Amino acid sequence: MSVELVRIPTSDGLVLDGALHHADQIGSGAVLYLHGKGGAFYTGPGRYVPESSEMSGVPCAHLAINMRMHDLGFSRHNAPDRPMLANTPPFPVSAGGGMWERLAEGILDVQAAVRWLRENGAQKVFVSGKSSGGFFATQYASTDPTLAGVIIMSPVHTHRMPFPTWFASDAERAGTVQRAREMVADGQGYALIPLPQWYFAISAASLVERADEPENIWVDWMPSLAAPVLMFYGDLEVDDVPVWYEGFTKSPSQQKRLVVLANADHSYIGGEQTVCAEVSRFVGEVLAGSGEW
Repeated sequence: MSVELVRIPTSDGLVLDGALHHADQIGSGAVLYLHGKGGAFYTGPGRYVPESSEMSGVPCAHLAINMRMHDLGFSRHNAPDRPMLANTPPFPVSAGGGMWERLAEGILDVQAAVRWLRENGAQKVFVSGKSSGGFFATQYASTDPTLAGVIIMSPVHTHRMPFPTWFASDAERAGTVQRAREMVADGQGYALIPLPQWYFAISAASLVERADEPENIWVDWMPSLAAPVLMFYGDLEVDDVPVWYEGFTKSPSQQKRLVVLANADHSYIGGEQTVCAEVSRFVGEVLAGSGEW
């Protein structure tokens, strides 16, 4: 399998980098991989699934992209003909990455990558997302009934989930969010607010988006997923399992499969081979029109 570095333009003027893994066998399918917050196209399932031995016999290409929330922070030079990022300072270099993640923008990256795959010959596109990537994969899949399938791996189901570890009390949280709102109103939504744990800092605009996120947003997308669905989570992710299982049951898909990884937390360390085998099985069966569901 050969690998090519590709660049994908988005509708709002950015350019995403990605690794395109060409299939050893000619086929019409392609799998798009979306990493989690702070990840990249060279980390997680987007790195180890495409080149796994389990995938070697499946006739499809694989595209792992850097979403704009890749890594936690990086500097980005804005080209003269490209608009500045929303709510960033008017400097030649602006910051990007997980600490500046904008929830309203993630789907733009998915749309761009799916469009790019289709424009380059992919007739059957699968979207696979891990963690925050799983959130955006679900969001996109709820809007595109023509997807061949969606692979959801321990998706973020609410971006307010870290709040109890970030703030010592409800009063502290409310005060910090209010300060973030004032910073956004003052044109400083790009400014970082320190946090005691992962991610250690977050932009004011990103924090406000999390505070305002609708309840049950991820679960409410799942009834729109009629395409084949493969879902993963680790059996050690006990706090989130009830929500994920509820979402899985609400998908009307007649071709859906749930895989619970034994002794696995959110990282899936030790479960990589199972992930490769199940993704290979799922994609291969959907492409071939076979399998028991």
